[in-house]
This record gives sequence, structure tokens and C-alpha cells, in this order.
Amino acid sequence: MKPPHIHRPKLDLHSVTVQTVIELAIGSVLIVALMRWVES
Repeated sequence: MKPPHIHRPKLDLHSVTVQTVIELAIGSVLIVALMRWVES
């Protein structure tokens, strides 16, 4: 009974971390694109 309880939080934490990294990457790309658009 114990293993599933120990295993789930790691999977959830991993998926949240991946989602955060993807959001940060998209955000940084948008910021760079916006700065280049303002400069031109």
C-alpha cells in the first residue's frame, strides 16, 4: 500500500517542474521577440 503513495508525489512534482520550465522558455522567447520588435 505504501509504494503508490510515495511514487505519486514524485511524478506530480516532475510534471509541474517540466510545465514550469516550458512556460519560462515560452515567456523568455516572447520577451526576446518583443524587445527585437521594439528595437526595429
